[in-house]
Amino acid sequence: MSLKTERALSSNPELRTLLENVSDTYPDFILGVMLTFANDKSGQNKMISFLKANPDATADEISEYEDFLYFGY
Repeated sequence: MSLKTERALSSNPELRTLLENVSDTYPDFILGVMLTFANDKSGQNKMISFLKANPDATADEISEYEDFLYFGY
C-alpha cells in the first residue's frame, strides 16, 4: 500500500467507518472517497453529515453527492 493510500485511509476514521458500513460498499469505493477528501476537512465533514442523515444511501448515491461536493454538480 502506498503512503498516499495509507494517509488517505487514516485521514478520518469516522468517515472511513461510515463508508465501510454502506450496504453495497467495496474497497476501491472507500479508497476513492477517502482520496477525494484526504486534504479537505470541510469535505470530510460534509460527507459525514450526509452519511449520518442518509444511513441507507447506496454507493451510487454517495458518489453523486461526492461529485456535487468536489465538482459542483
